[in-house]
Amino acid sequence: MNELIAYQPFDGSNGLQLQARTLSAYKEGEEVGRVVVEDQQNLDSLLAFYTIPNLLPDFDFAYEGKRRLRQLELDADFPSEHTLGGHLKTQDEAGYWAAEYIGNNVFLLDEQLPPDVRPWVDSEKIGYGWQIQLPGFLAVELDSVLRRRAALAIEEFLYGLKNKTIETIPWRKKIDNVFSATQPMWSQPLPVVYGDPLPATLEVS
Repeated sequence: MNELIAYQPFDGSNGLQLQARTLSAYKEGEEVGRVVVEDQQNLDSLLAFYTIPNLLPDFDFAYEGKRRLRQLELDADFPSEHTLGGHLKTQDEAGYWAAEYIGNNVFLLDEQLPPDVRPWVDSEKIGYGWQIQLPGFLAVELDSVLRRRAALAIEEFLYGLKNKTIETIPWRKKIDNVFSATQPMWSQPLPVVYGDPLPATLEVS
């Protein structure tokens, strides 16, 4: 694993700093990497749009500079044609997840994501997919990467059920909050999570 950098503005010890077009990465007070960036860039936008891992590809990143790992265990029930849900457990918490199949222009943003991060949606009808309600303990998760990875796991599970590639239930998936140039993160609101703002909903057929 590469050296882990706190994904945050430099706090005097750890994080990232942009000065005079030079982006620097710091760990425990030491500069460990730097790169020159294009004009008119600012640190807030570089952080928000997850541009930094591609600028500093030799590093891994995590919010607060701490790797967090969760082992997810999911099961499912089938209340209707366009909705389903089930239980999600981790090592020390449990809750109920739910999902609704909807049509929405937000799914068109998949074309803007890094390649191969959601391969299970490749055969999905354009503009359609699942809106996911996370269990309460994940819905309030402050680490946005861990929250998104949990939604990704549920989405993968949903399409695995649809495509009959899930062999064992409960289905298990390990996730963490570390991202990099080779394990990218993105700002677009995919997977679609209940409570996030969405454009107009399309009619589901």
